[in-house]
Amino acid sequence: MKSLIKLGFAVLLALAGLALPHLARSVIAHSPPAEEKRPFGESWSMVLGQVRSNALAYSDQLPDFICNQTTQHFVRTLAPTVVWRMTGRFVAALSYYDKKEHYEIVSVNRKPAPGTTMENMSGSLSMGEFGSALRGLFEHRTQAEFRPAGFKKINNIETLCIAFKVSQARSRRFISYDDKTIITAYRGRCWVDPDNYRIVRLEKKAVGIPGDFPVTRFDTIVDYAPVDISGSSYWLPKEAEIWISRRLPGVTLKTTGIRTKSKIQFDDYRRFGTGVKLVTE
Repeated sequence: MKSLIKLGFAVLLALAGLALPHLARSVIAHSPPAEEKRPFGESWSMVLGQVRSNALAYSDQLPDFICNQTTQHFVRTLAPTVVWRMTGRFVAALSYYDKKEHYEIVSVNRKPAPGTTMENMSGSLSMGEFGSALRGLFEHRTQAEFRPAGFKKINNIETLCIAFKVSQARSRRFISYDDKTIITAYRGRCWVDPDNYRIVRLEKKAVGIPGDFPVTRFDTIVDYAPVDISGSSYWLPKEAEIWISRRLPGVTLKTTGIRTKSKIQFDDYRRFGTGVKLVTE
């Protein structure tokens, strides 16, 4: 049966946002313990404000560009041992211009796929979680709760971890499976580079999924890094993972079902314009 996990908007703009004046009041921040109030030698409110400001202003600084998005799908098998088996692979040319993203499927399982679109492919696909992730998280109406959560080295960078949670009533994180769609609460963490207050990694987990919904787990992780485009540096996604668990038909136990993951890699960023050719395999 064709199954599609659809997430919403674009793939590349997790640091995008709407630079509205009221966003300065968009976060409900817990008061951290005294020893956590100066994570980078600055006050907690200043750190959070810098992260928010960078996230909301970023999309206006992006040029028109194109990159390759390579996605590999895996399914977990249990016998005789736990093994992740690759079930598919596709490459898309992802272009960004006019403040919007556009996709063209280049190949599926290393074969040309003319006329194939993201919407009509089977399996679990990401179509926008990274685009709306931080914008939705920091908007005033979301009323997200943030707190500092220690330090950790991510991609060789000593980062500050910020934990967050969003209630179902304020969430716009939706999951569609076949003809059913739900909106879930979510929680997660983001890791911040102390040198520029930008997100190095963002992790989100759906919580409170109804017991009768086919999907029992939906988690995403995306890593960001500086990318050179025509001699200028921009902060963009480099890798991502999507973890999904689904019930077997007629089975109610969460521990019994199909577990899948998608590994996504973004590379070959270049400026988009006349004469740009799509990558083929």
